[in-house]
Amino acid sequence: MKFMHVISLIIVLSIHSSIFGLFIVPGEKEDTPKRVQKTGAQLTIGKNGLQKNGSEFDNPWVNNVINNFDRIAQKASAELVAYDTHNTIPGEYYADQAKVVTQTIGEVLNIKDRIEGYSHFQSIKRVPKTTIVYLDGGSAITKNAHLFILDMKSEPPMGPWVSNTHDKTAKQRDTIVKTITLYEGITHWHPGGMDICGKYLVIPLEGPTGTQVTFYDISDPLNPKKLNAHINIAGGCMANALARLPDDHYLAGAMMNSISLDLYYSKTTQLEDGFFDTPTVLDVPRETSRTNYQNINFITQTDGTLFMIGTQNTKQTSPIISGQDYMDLFIIEYDIVKFANINKLIEQGKNIESKDLAAYARCLRQKDIHCEDRCNFNAGGTIFIKDQSSLAIYATPHWPHDKKTMFNIYE
Repeated sequence: MKFMHVISLIIVLSIHSSIFGLFIVPGEKEDTPKRVQKTGAQLTIGKNGLQKNGSEFDNPWVNNVINNFDRIAQKASAELVAYDTHNTIPGEYYADQAKVVTQTIGEVLNIKDRIEGYSHFQSIKRVPKTTIVYLDGGSAITKNAHLFILDMKSEPPMGPWVSNTHDKTAKQRDTIVKTITLYEGITHWHPGGMDICGKYLVIPLEGPTGTQVTFYDISDPLNPKKLNAHINIAGGCMANALARLPDDHYLAGAMMNSISLDLYYSKTTQLEDGFFDTPTVLDVPRETSRTNYQNINFITQTDGTLFMIGTQNTKQTSPIISGQDYMDLFIIEYDIVKFANINKLIEQGKNIESKDLAAYARCLRQKDIHCEDRCNFNAGGTIFIKDQSSLAIYATPHWPHDKKTMFNIYE
């Protein structure tokens, strides 16, 4: 999201930007959501049965997602710092918030061009069963998309992480170890919200010509391997989500700048074989108060029910003019049989009517999160599935500062 352009208008003109709605409507609080099966099709279980404990190709399936969502703390349970001891992050990413404000005013008044703050982090994701955390970001100077790899060696690969801000040894152990260039050039220089499913990482790379949704094998988390599978989208895509369905196919979600959630179904049970080109666009009413998510993540319940959590801040100008950070929980009610059949019809040139849609979305819960000054959901806030019984949020600010970057954990 090009939030700094919006900031310029607000600082000078005091105009608050409107936030438009996703084609999703909040529903009543319901502890036992029901899957839509309008054709009478039954849920198909994959060859290996319910992957309740996760696998190389899947995330852990979670007991009672609604209850676990409700238990996520609104205030940070841990505050962590990763140190850029080897100057791994390009200098243009470092920004001071006060300088961003003053330079923005100067730019709008044609006094000087602003550089401070245009390059920023966009998402954060912890790699399961490791001490690795990913940040992605786009450089407004070089027009390159980057993935930053943090190695938090003072924390355990499994189990809860604790604050390291008062750990005198953390500066030597918890460091930013690598910067990877995801894309060189203006065509796809702006990465968006990431998600991880098993050994796969998905990242949208935006640019003036559209978005390329890219996939990586992170079996070796320090050396992600780009896969040939990709999805080309004509418009802007702010964030991706990824899940393995009970039929062993993959479902990729794309949060569009046009304020819709598009779902792409994989051609086979092997992600490397790619996805059908035409998405299923959710046919649900518009809701205008909390939308346009910067990050989205899929979560599968142990009975195969699919959920999505979206995160954002109420002001697109945050952190300069701050709003409220929040997260929303959705159930994605789907029909696996229809996903396959619809894509076959599309390949045959058939028209798809609303009655043929394979998925619907419904909002079940909404929760405010308190980032204080350490993070901002307008930059990045994503779900980490700790195990079958617990969820956590990892959240990052827009910029590193003073040769380090911070992030919060909410459990």
